[in-house]
Amino acid sequence: MSDDASPENLRKFLESDDSAMVMMGLSMAKGSGVPEELLPTILGLYMWDDDSTVRAAAKSVFTKYAPAELQAKVKENWKSIYRTLSITGNKFPEAIRQFIEAFKSQDDFAEIALESLIKALEDDNRGVAEASASALGKIGDVRAVEPLIKALGDENRSVRSSAAFALGVIGDARAVEPLIKTLDNEAVAWALGHIGKPAVEPLIKALEDDNGWIRSSAAEVLGVIGDARAVEPLIRVLGGEKAAWMRDLEFIRKSAIEALGEIGDVRAVEMLIEALGDGGSHVRESATSALGKIGDARAVEPLSKALGDETGYVRWPAAEALGVIGDARAVEPLIEVLLDDDWRVRRHAAEALGKIGDARAVEPLNKVLKDEKEHVRKYAKEALKKLSGGIMADTDKIHYEMTGSPKRAGFKSKAELTEYLAEHGYVRDDLAGEGYGQSPDKVCDLLLTNSYDSSSSKMKKAKKRGIRILTFQDLIKELE
Repeated sequence: MSDDASPENLRKFLESDDSAMVMMGLSMAKGSGVPEELLPTILGLYMWDDDSTVRAAAKSVFTKYAPAELQAKVKENWKSIYRTLSITGNKFPEAIRQFIEAFKSQDDFAEIALESLIKALEDDNRGVAEASASALGKIGDVRAVEPLIKALGDENRSVRSSAAFALGVIGDARAVEPLIKTLDNEAVAWALGHIGKPAVEPLIKALEDDNGWIRSSAAEVLGVIGDARAVEPLIRVLGGEKAAWMRDLEFIRKSAIEALGEIGDVRAVEMLIEALGDGGSHVRESATSALGKIGDARAVEPLSKALGDETGYVRWPAAEALGVIGDARAVEPLIEVLLDDDWRVRRHAAEALGKIGDARAVEPLNKVLKDEKEHVRKYAKEALKKLSGGIMADTDKIHYEMTGSPKRAGFKSKAELTEYLAEHGYVRDDLAGEGYGQSPDKVCDLLLTNSYDSSSSKMKKAKKRGIRILTFQDLIKELE
């Protein structure tokens, strides 16, 4: 091999941005031979170069000098059509993954397959860069980790998100620290959660970061991972030495509480009970849910007290949590809130009473069967079924009559509506005293009408007897 065709000289030509220089290098290589270390470079030109003349010349050189075994591998795992596939679909990443798998013991050749995607991370078209990051994630090769980490600093949020998601899929621990530094969106949080245990210690350290959003997001991710090592550090966020200067940061306390609920360690119970008295309603809400997930009986009385919280979205998670714990001490407090102004509280109280299974709830739940909200009635019925061994009398169902046409509600006939309502536990009946329904002596629960202004005899009778009246349309909205 002449000095002009030395490996160093050849590499300069072959890696030039000028196609004419590349062609000169390929001509030199064809005439004087190709050192083994430059075969991957020539294969890369054959696979990826934008100039068809360069690709053809590179293929000719590769075919002349590459070992037969290597040529056979390339022929089996690479088709020229691959370079025209869209990187946004699944076919391209799958083709690249196949090539990498075939060359897994030959890193220089495997890297060639990733070359175009890694280069595209810096494409001026940020849509291309975003799609490249996504494709690298689908391929899942660790050789893409460093370029993807660099992409986390891209000025385009979509590119950063795609890079984070890809790093999460690959799952390499090298990505943990860079991801934490950019912990500003759901993709980064998902990536750290997917990497899992290698991220725990760095995330615990991030609970003390100066940036409140990073502390909050770190807590959330620790909850997703669910590692018990995070319990004590998360408790310290709520009541440790730094609590004084973090006390005004409600969103951080909320994230720490939710994480403790996801981990489910009983060490958190006392601090979570204390959080039921927090000045932030969202913190109290999260504490009720977390205590329900942990399911410790120490929380029964504090949660029963929380049923009287001034905020409805604290009261109903408290009712739900009491149902999960299943302690009979909660029965009377839950019965009391079956009359709560917030229908969500009534609904969760009914469900909780069904889970606890105490007979004291039967009579109060029967009264709830006439609640104005369909969801409340539904859960009261289900609770009563559990309390009665799965059997409810027909008289415990909602009995209704109708007047006018239901066509405005989308039903062709009353028969079609009757069939639909039967699926929701409604029984077609008559108004009391008319004598032709399912239960002639029962006062009907509901009259359905096509208009609140209807002057039909049934409307007059329903108003006189205090029977609930709904238009067909309004009932359908409730059921949906």
